[in-house]
Amino acid sequence: MKRNLNIMRQADFSRSLELEVCMMEFQQDLKVKGARIASNMLQMKKSLTRKRSGRSNLYHL
Repeated sequence: MKRNLNIMRQADFSRSLELEVCMMEFQQDLKVKGARIASNMLQMKKSLTRKRSGRSNLYHL
C-alpha cells in the first residue's frame, strides 16, 4: 500500500513538472510572438510616417 502511494506521488510530481515545463515554453512562445508583433507594428508606424511626410512620393517624380 505504501509503495503504491509513493508511485502515485511520483506520478503526480512528474505530471506537475511536465505541466510547468509546458507553461514555461508557452510563456516563452508568447514573448517571442509579442516581440515580433511589436516589431511589425513599429515597421508599419514608420511606413505610415514616411507616407504622411511625403518622402515616399519623392521616388514617383
